[in-house]
Amino acid sequence: MAMIDATVFVVLARRWGDAEKHAYIVGAYRDIAAAMHACDEESFSRDGKYTCEVYAAPVLTAWEDSDELPTVVHTGDGRKA
Repeated sequence: MAMIDATVFVVLARRWGDAEKHAYIVGAYRDIAAAMHACDEESFSRDGKYTCEVYAAPVLTAWEDSDELPTVVHTGDGRKA
């Protein structure tokens, strides 16, 4: 079982919102508000070419087998996921 200390919020940009096309990490944040701001700013600055999403993922201090996957908590158009 994984030991969870905290959550990190990772902002991911996907070209045209497609997981099969080019994607990049905008940043990783401790604070969800900062991550949401970066997500919205990046989406806006790319004029819709890239769709951004904020993923919440646990920060692990020990790793065994974990089935925990990051969850989308925000999209770049301001909608909650």
